Amino acid sequence: MLHKKLVLIAFLLGGMLAILPGALRAQSTFGTLLGTVKDASRAVIPGAKVVIKNTDEGSLRTVETDASGNYELVDAQPGHYSVVVSKPGFQTSQVTGLLLTSRQTLRADVTLRLGEVTQSVTVSGKSMGVIATDTPTISANFQHLQITNLPTNYRASANGNSPYYLLSILPGVQPDQNGNLSIQGGLESQASFTVDGMSTVNVQGHSELTNAFPSAEDLAEMRVQGVGAPAEYGSAADITTISKSGTNAFHGSLFWYSQNAALDAIPYGARSKPKKVANDFGGSFGGPVVLPHLYNGHDKTFFFVDFEGFRFPRSGVVQDTVPTAAMRDGDLSSLCTAGFTGGICNDPKYQIYNPYNGQAFPNNQIPNSMISPVAQDFLKLYPLPNVKNTFTASNYNVNQPANMNSNTVDIRIDQNVGSKLAVFGRYTYKNIN
Repeated sequence: MLHKKLVLIAFLLGGMLAILPGALRAQSTFGTLLGTVKDASRAVIPGAKVVIKNTDEGSLRTVETDASGNYELVDAQPGHYSVVVSKPGFQTSQVTGLLLTSRQTLRADVTLRLGEVTQSVTVSGKSMGVIATDTPTISANFQHLQITNLPTNYRASANGNSPYYLLSILPGVQPDQNGNLSIQGGLESQASFTVDGMSTVNVQGHSELTNAFPSAEDLAEMRVQGVGAPAEYGSAADITTISKSGTNAFHGSLFWYSQNAALDAIPYGARSKPKKVANDFGGSFGGPVVLPHLYNGHDKTFFFVDFEGFRFPRSGVVQDTVPTAAMRDGDLSSLCTAGFTGGICNDPKYQIYNPYNGQAFPNNQIPNSMISPVAQDFLKLYPLPNVKNTFTASNYNVNQPANMNSNTVDIRIDQNVGSKLAVFGRYTYKNIN
């Protein structure tokens, strides 16, 4: 039985990227929020105060527009945001419902109208970023609800429960017969894979380590970008996976996926269906770290944990060619399909000869006394044919156990330290039998 343990520990000092964006940006999985602030006449407004809030965590970051009316917030954690812009003499304007994905540049332009600061205008930003105008990159992504709710066959399947197999249905992604992915026409070896910024590429073949993914319950986003991918990623295409963090509200889930062989076809060459009863189960829970009377982690400290168990007590078809009972007794006449003349095979390449004197064995019959006792004991380890009693290709066919079991545990802790520093750590453990 194959026994394998996979332990991944991922620590990413995300907040340090906000302090040193120039030095460390190539390692970032974060995105950028930017925009231009103008008045009703389309003139730019410099010096406007822009407050950007991560509505999932409640964290705030403040910037000002430059002389051209532009603002930019780099290395922002993927999630939901709102933008509030204010300046004396103008009404406050708020953009809500912004969704920033990993490594995305999201534009949210704002128009301020004359009026008192106490007056406000709210605009929905759900449609912003649908068409990217600030980067030439062609990309596609799945958010958490799509990862967990799309009717795809990657959970409780014959391939295990890795979310890797979900990527094949993204636009521009083509899988080959071995499960390797081609991104927008590139070679399989031209793609890089990361989980929370850490490479998960198999260095032996430059393919993805499919079991290096956390549980699907732990994924916030899976993003593929190819044409026009920035050079900082080092490959023609890039597949980025982001783990899920806790938020200011407590959330949990329980799940169970099951598959059986009821609708499966009998495999080619098999006489019956292999047994198949697969179950994938687990749960997740996340929220702020709160210790009553000791610590209140709202807006500061968050956790997310999950467990996923996979049980697949299946069987697999084994097809092989084994010697017949007659062959074990030295009768190899079945090898000569051309017939015999005077005890000699009419096809010379199938005639059996005595290795001691070079004489032909009549009718390919080897005397039992010449068969080594060691060889006889060795032949006992082979089963007899169960598909006819002849020496033909695949004359032995049987279903044998090929069980798959795994346990996955993911733990993530996020900490906001002030308005410019954020740190998170993730621990993933996966045991595969």
